[in-house]
Amino acid sequence: MNMNVGTRLAAGFGLVVLLLIGITSLGITRLGALNDGTSLIINDRYPKVMLANAVLNDISDTAIRMRNMLILDDPEKIKSELATLLETRKNVTTNLDKLDKSLSTEKGQQIFKAIAAARAKYAVGQAEFLKLAAEGKKQEAGNLLLATVAQDQQAYFNEVKGLIKLGGILVDKSGEEAANNFHNSSNLMTALAALATLLACGFAYWTTRSITLPLNRAVQVARTVASGDLTSHIETGATDETGQLLHALQDMN
Repeated sequence: MNMNVGTRLAAGFGLVVLLLIGITSLGITRLGALNDGTSLIINDRYPKVMLANAVLNDISDTAIRMRNMLILDDPEKIKSELATLLETRKNVTTNLDKLDKSLSTEKGQQIFKAIAAARAKYAVGQAEFLKLAAEGKKQEAGNLLLATVAQDQQAYFNEVKGLIKLGGILVDKSGEEAANNFHNSSNLMTALAALATLLACGFAYWTTRSITLPLNRAVQVARTVASGDLTSHIETGATDETGQLLHALQDMN
C-alpha cells in the first residue's frame, strides 16, 4: 500500500461524509414527495369535498324552507323563510363557482356538468313553487312540490353526492399513495443506511489493518535492533509513512 496514511484517513472520512450526504439528500427528496402528497390532500382534495358537502347541506336546508312555507300561516314567517332560502341559494351559487374553478380531473368536470344541468332543471320548478307560495296558493304549490320539484331536487342532490363520493375516493387514493411513499422511503433509507454502515466498517477495518500491521512489524524490528540483534531481515515494498519507517530501520540495521 503506497497511499500515505493521511490520504487513507481522508479517503475513509470522505467516504463516510459522502454516504451521509447521499442518505440525507434522499431523505429530503422523499420527505418533499410526502409533503407534496399531504399538501394535495389538505389544500386541494379535502377542500373540494368540504365545498360539495356545504352545497349538499344548503340543498337540504332549502328543501326544509320550502316545506316550511307550506306549513306556516304567518305571512311574516313565510317571508322570513323565503329570505333565508334565497340567501342559502346564493351560498350554493358561490360554492359551486368555487368548485367549478378548482376541478381538474375529467371525471370531476363531467360530474359538475351533470350537477349544473340538474340544478337548472330544479331551479325552474323551484321558481314556480316560490311564486305560488308567495301568492298564497299553498295547495297548488304543494302539488307541484310533490309532482316534480321534489324529484328534481333529489336528482340534484344525488349528483352532488356523486361529486362528494369522487372526492372521497381521491382523498383515500392520496392517503394510500402517501402511506406507500413513506413505507418505500423508509425501507430504502434503511437499506442504504445498512449499506453505508457496512462500507464504512469495511473501509475502517481495511484502513486500520493497512496502518497497524506495518507499524507492528516496525515495532518488532526496533525491539530486535534495540536488543542488539542486527540480523533481522526487513522487507518492505511500501512507500507510505510506515514503509519509510521500515526503510529507515533497515538502513539503521
